[in-house]
Amino acid sequence: MHLDRALPHLNEINQYAKRKAALIKRRFKLSSADETEVFRKVTSSSKGMFLYAKVVLDNLYEQESEADLEEELAGENFPQGLKEAYDRIAVRIFDSRSPSKKKSASAERILAFVMISESRPLLWREIQSRFCIDIENASANFKRRRLDSPKTICGSLIELTDSEIFPNSPSEQVISIVHDTASRYNILSDLRLILMIAD
Repeated sequence: MHLDRALPHLNEINQYAKRKAALIKRRFKLSSADETEVFRKVTSSSKGMFLYAKVVLDNLYEQESEADLEEELAGENFPQGLKEAYDRIAVRIFDSRSPSKKKSASAERILAFVMISESRPLLWREIQSRFCIDIENASANFKRRRLDSPKTICGSLIELTDSEIFPNSPSEQVISIVHDTASRYNILSDLRLILMIAD
């Protein structure tokens, strides 16, 4: 018997997918049939993997338009495994056709800082300081801090958790890669993150 195929586990996936599909329906003003199709497609492709369902549904929710959502649901784009699910997020965030190249650059920097700092978790304020400090000119400009949350910038590639000392303080939130499988699949390796930090 496979634990991931146990009935309670599959029920959790179905309940989560149902809630997320309802949010996707509301966000994109979808029909009930489209909502059901999102639910069916994700749950049948999850093969009992909750993380897959979470990553795919988060990515679908974070699409910028209904047309983008339809494109993600298309057969050739719909991920067939966890690695492909992570790849689809990377495409959305770092696509060169994206209207916001600065947002992509910010996402690259944030992910680089988080991935390189494996020795300890980083707080959002620590990463914000890296945007503000100009080492070459020995100056700091606080107007360079990012106004969007790291979750808005990086999407479902990261997780945010409240710090124990300052709960409910966005600047004190701990940022981490969504799951160690994201690093294991090396989905971010082609982003030249190390070189970017050296700049």
